[in-house]
Amino acid sequence: MDDTRRISMETKPQILIIDNDVFYQELLSDILQQEGFSVKKAADGVAGLELVKQENFYCLFVDLIMPRIDGGKFIKCIRDDPRLKETPIVLVSAALIEELPYLQELGADFFLFKGPVEDLKKNVLEIIKKLKQGEKKKILGTEGMFRRGVVNELMSLRQHYELVLATIGEAVIETDSSLRIIYINPAGIRIFNKPEAQIIGRHLYELFGKEGMEKIKASIEKIDSSLSPTTFTIDLNNLSLKIIITPLIEDQKFTGIVLIAEDVTDYYAKIRELTLANEQIKKMQERLIQDAKFSL
Repeated sequence: MDDTRRISMETKPQILIIDNDVFYQELLSDILQQEGFSVKKAADGVAGLELVKQENFYCLFVDLIMPRIDGGKFIKCIRDDPRLKETPIVLVSAALIEELPYLQELGADFFLFKGPVEDLKKNVLEIIKKLKQGEKKKILGTEGMFRRGVVNELMSLRQHYELVLATIGEAVIETDSSLRIIYINPAGIRIFNKPEAQIIGRHLYELFGKEGMEKIKASIEKIDSSLSPTTFTIDLNNLSLKIIITPLIEDQKFTGIVLIAEDVTDYYAKIRELTLANEQIKKMQERLIQDAKFSL
């Protein structure tokens, strides 16, 4: 164990549990508190990101399936943050064994599968022991798990969906009802010129300048009277962006928006170029007319 880890253990280390299932939140909290840890809890990835930015944690227990930001996206944000990337992460999942290859790509240090309470407690204690010893990359709790064909189909659909969003040229941003960003595709990361870890969890307005913020705010305020998409253009980071905002409504409740940003810089540059050329042609025509008058 290195000095940093030993000092942390001597000062009652703090662990963050991120899970929208209250039962597992409380169960993990009780187990960890009995082992002498201080525990904080968050119900989803957005709330979890807020906490890890404000405080230091010895370890993070992160559920895989959560609203707003799921465990996979949360882990990516942590691993992309220079200050947080070395924080040990335990990914907790009730997924079946088909998920194992996917889980191993996420960057967690331990994988804990939800199961019977006694088995879960035993596996949590083993993880804590191995963390203190500096061991990582252990999968626990998979005994008795089985395969189902429908899970493979769902995973294929998810991968196809993510691939489509990753390959389109327009930026795609999804927010929750409080306008916190919960998804951005690779084109969006390029257009807004910020790492994904600095975008996920932020308020939508923070991505835009004053002009963009005012236009987006006005667009959001229209949602009550119209559920139709709204379109406008803004200038940002030396780019001209065509913005389309579509509200997300579930059970007649506003749950967020999807924002699509298309880089139309070249298009508007061509328009300006043609406008300038047209003005020059008009001036030349006027000059020719004047010259013709003087020659009479």
